[in-house]
Amino acid sequence: MARLAILWLAAASDALKPAAVHLGECVVQRAVQTQLQYSAALRNEPQVSWLSQFLDHEHLDSTGRHIGAAGLAQSYTPALRQLTTGWVEYLDALGDAEDTVVEVELAQPPNRLSERQKKNPFLMAQAQKSMFYDEPISPRWILHRMLKTADALCSTWTTHLGVLEEDDLERVARDRMAVKGLPSKGMDDIEQLREGGETVYTQGDDQMPLAVFDRRLCDRVCTLRALDALSAELAGLEREADPVKAVASTDYLRIKAVTEARDDCDDERVLAKREARRRRLEGAWATGDDAARATAAIAAARAFVSEFQELWGPLLEQGGRLSDVEKRARRKPGQKPPRPVGHGADADEAMEIFWEYRERYARASVAGGELVLPAKMGLRVRELRAAAARAARDELAGEVIPRLRLTRDQYPEPEQALGAAMQALTNSYRLEDSGTTLGEAAARAGL
Repeated sequence: MARLAILWLAAASDALKPAAVHLGECVVQRAVQTQLQYSAALRNEPQVSWLSQFLDHEHLDSTGRHIGAAGLAQSYTPALRQLTTGWVEYLDALGDAEDTVVEVELAQPPNRLSERQKKNPFLMAQAQKSMFYDEPISPRWILHRMLKTADALCSTWTTHLGVLEEDDLERVARDRMAVKGLPSKGMDDIEQLREGGETVYTQGDDQMPLAVFDRRLCDRVCTLRALDALSAELAGLEREADPVKAVASTDYLRIKAVTEARDDCDDERVLAKREARRRRLEGAWATGDDAARATAAIAAARAFVSEFQELWGPLLEQGGRLSDVEKRARRKPGQKPPRPVGHGADADEAMEIFWEYRERYARASVAGGELVLPAKMGLRVRELRAAAARAARDELAGEVIPRLRLTRDQYPEPEQALGAAMQALTNSYRLEDSGTTLGEAAARAGL
């Protein structure tokens, strides 16, 4: 009965699990956010306003940004699946959009009002004079700037995915060594260079403004895909005719658990307590022959992975907002920093959970948990993540980049030069009453 409950839990989790996000959607989303950051840095507020409102994507803009200033990298949402439409449909809609204009208001700085003036209701209700002009918006030019940004993202992401694959495979090989090497001077030098900001990503040209969070996004996508692959692998083991052979083919499952014997005490009372504890623990273990225990081990592993995905899946989808400096500042020995409300997690936090088990077993609430070794399961996740990173590079090269080229050919650059429709402010501005009163302007400025 317990095994049926475990299988039902795993099947329900697989049914409710969202489909894997496409890298094309991630590339377009981050290209939009990068263009918003570039435009804000150039103080091109009309384009920031138009692009953020295009197809209702205001949530992709920076939160807490001041007008006329670029937002910090962590102020742009790192969450996945933030496009309101498909990534191909978004590019097509941007290419098909007609040229338009945005009315810009240049409000004069509010004057400091005396207490006598503030008590005058007629003066406070008087409309403020502002200068208005029309800013032309060319969606086709915005599209081509976004395509260039997307090409740069594909290039940098391909490099990072290769580094991720190499690092994961190196970590797996190092952790599986029978005799592990001690830290060397070269390792210390590399760590000091990394903390000083000199890494493989800072060689040559400057990074893009959201590059750090782009790399974390790639890590999170590959981690989510690796967890899905591990769940599928366990489902395949469950369908095997010989469960004992299936368990023997993995490193993170075992058929028999052994309690560690300790001989560091001769006190009979202490030994009696240890024996009672051992019997209590082993009383909850899976029983039966090797086939029964192997079946219980696979079922317990599926339940463990399902619970892990249920907890960490939404956090990885949301993503962390802390910068590298904030992460290092918040980390205390033996402690984990509290996660701010509304923040997700990065891949390194999720992978650390597996490592924390060390030699301990899963301790699941169901029989068979003692046959699951999460630390070695984490190594398998790293292997699968390396394969996911390799597949992601192929996805970028075989699906995303060709589609970006097709969009560029389908919507060529306009023949009219960028800014040709812009007129001098002295010829196009209008001096009219603003929708803001003198009292509201003074109160907004704190005068």
